[in-house]
Amino acid sequence: MTLKTSILSLLLLSLSIGQQPESKPKRVDGKARKRIAVVVSSKNPVDKLNETQLRRIFLRQKTVWPNQWPITVYERHTRNPIRSLFSIAVLGKTPEQLREYWLNLKLTRGLKAPKACRSARLVKEYLSRVKGGIGYIEERDTDDTVKVVSIIEVSVHGPSP
Repeated sequence: MTLKTSILSLLLLSLSIGQQPESKPKRVDGKARKRIAVVVSSKNPVDKLNETQLRRIFLRQKTVWPNQWPITVYERHTRNPIRSLFSIAVLGKTPEQLREYWLNLKLTRGLKAPKACRSARLVKEYLSRVKGGIGYIEERDTDDTVKVVSIIEVSVHGPSP
């Protein structure tokens, strides 16, 4: 088990205590899996993003799309397990490390952390209004109001659903 996987397991366990999960993860070959869809506005001309591009966008190292639209990032709420899964799998940071990262960015570059959305519906609503927006939701929550540019499949370790 890698350090990244161990941290993810502990984080999921701590988040799941006393909370109902957003959805039950699918099981593939006996392993629990969750599919996270990275979504943009349906008006955005970008069709696909790899993990390196996603990391740069979500860490605000890249701030404009190829067509020069400003990128607006929407995160999920800090208590939502999908945020921890995404942060560790794509950004390579735990929520605590991410909090420190945003504090440093605010002090050095004057940038605020992305807006946190409490639900997939809110992410989709913002993306329908902000053509340069990007966020993530569970794959099962996608519809024709957003465009999926990447699917992140993560193993979910911790309590069985």
